[in-house]
Amino acid sequence: MNKVARNNVRVKLGDIVHIHLAENIKYGRRIHVLPFKDSIEGLSGNFFDIFLRPYFLDGAAQFVSKSRID
Repeated sequence: MNKVARNNVRVKLGDIVHIHLAENIKYGRRIHVLPFKDSIEGLSGNFFDIFLRPYFLDGAAQFVSKSRID
């Protein structure tokens, strides 16, 4: 896991992490994204068009698969 992923799930280097298959999980149809206030200070513009549209519209969303974990 990279540093950001470890921080998100609150694990440290050397911790043992078990990943289990979750079967029959359907794709989400909608998400609700709210920025942290301190992360957008000094920025302006349409945050959807700048940050989210390129990530989700071209099908490049990052999915977890066995080949990415090994």
